Amino acid sequence: MWRLLKRITWLVLAGMIHVLWGVADQQTIRADPGETVTLPCRAPTNFSIAAVEWTTPDLKPEYVLFCRLHQRPDVENQHPSFQNRVDLTDREMKDGDVSMILKNVTSNDTGTYECHIINDKNKSGSKRKKRASFDTDATKIIYLQVHQAGRTAGHDKGGGERNRRYGLVAVVLVLVLVLIFLLLMIFVLRSRQRAEFTPTSC
Repeated sequence: MWRLLKRITWLVLAGMIHVLWGVADQQTIRADPGETVTLPCRAPTNFSIAAVEWTTPDLKPEYVLFCRLHQRPDVENQHPSFQNRVDLTDREMKDGDVSMILKNVTSNDTGTYECHIINDKNKSGSKRKKRASFDTDATKIIYLQVHQAGRTAGHDKGGGERNRRYGLVAVVLVLVLVLIFLLLMIFVLRSRQRAEFTPTSC
């Protein structure tokens, strides 16, 4: 039993690390309706780029932008709301720059954007349906906050981000409480096992 609890404890720890890593690696961009924004993303040093894919969790399997090196953006599975509104700052992806330009933003564009940089280890996957075989180790997470009409970034500064932080803090606190409970259970079970195997004096 305590082995199962130990395994669950490790899973909880892994979840905490994943949440905290996501918070540390996430960047927030604020904008007003109608503006053009640049969502920054850059490949690691010596990372050989084959393509880049910008997605949001709500759009999958469709994407915001998919572009191979030295080619025009692929619009085959692009979500209609982003067509003719997005492009790379540099299609040559010089110095690993795969930042995305998003034009004429609206409040509907608010959300989390993920930049997946695809390694060229598998150039044979010429179609996007084979994307699952690509190496996408390099990922950048951006949160775009577009303020409602009549409200500027200065007036609403930190509002949405504050709510998100509260939510993340709540998740971390719950994970910490679960971890403490599991550790206590492991301690109690092991204490009982030791007591059962302790020889009694005659």
